[in-house]
Amino acid sequence: MACLIWGGQPSDAPPLELHYQFVGRRGAWWADAWNVAFKWLYDDFSAQTNQSKQATLAAELDKFVYREALALFLCSPQALYAVNKEVDFTGRPKE
Repeated sequence: MACLIWGGQPSDAPPLELHYQFVGRRGAWWADAWNVAFKWLYDDFSAQTNQSKQATLAAELDKFVYREALALFLCSPQALYAVNKEVDFTGRPKE
């Protein structure tokens, strides 16, 4: 399957790279037990050549990852910058 690569992710099928890196068995950030249901969905998705079917499978894959909470992102920035004068924010004092 040919994918257009931009910014390290296939632009025509984002789950192909994004979900795999977090949930796929050999993904760069994979750190949990192997999920067989994810593998079945991912294999079906990555083997699909019909774009409309691939879009349907991509939506199913997104829903599955969301529903199963296969990835949880926690944000703890060291610095936060307001980029609009309408934003009123006071950061925590430096220790």
